This record gives sequence, structure tokens and C-alpha cells, in this order.
Amino acid sequence: MLHSLTYNSISLLEILAALSACISVYFYGNRSPKAPWIGLGSQIFWWSWSIKEDLYFIIILNIFMTITHIRNIFKMKRRKEK
Repeated sequence: MLHSLTYNSISLLEILAALSACISVYFYGNRSPKAPWIGLGSQIFWWSWSIKEDLYFIIILNIFMTITHIRNIFKMKRRKEK
């Protein structure tokens, strides 16, 4: 089913991954406490796209970005409590 989700030969997963990353960066830039959660949600598209397209080096990036978003959930929570 995923192979049929294209727009002008560009995977919709690729488009969603890029757009969700832009939204995540916007929220991080505004220091929103929701930013890590949005970034973690964005990773769903990144993981799906990179696995579907066999993008092994992007999968390595996904591992680090997922860990970073999880770490930031705790860091932002501590900052909010101060």
C-alpha cells in the first residue's frame, strides 16, 4: 500500500517527514515544551519513509533523533519546573 502513496513520483511519506520536521523545528525555535513530543511524532514519518526506501544511513540518523527527542522531553520538563 505504501508504494502507491506518491505525488508526482515523490513519496507522500517523504513529504510528510519533511513537513513534520519543519513543524518540529518551528516549535523548538519557539522553546515550546511541546517541541520534543512533536519531534517524536515526526519520527513516525521518518522511520516509515527510511525503512520503506531502505535508507540505512537515515535510519542511523533516526536512532539519534529519536533518542534526542526523548532526552529533550525530560530536559524541557526540568526547565519548566524551575
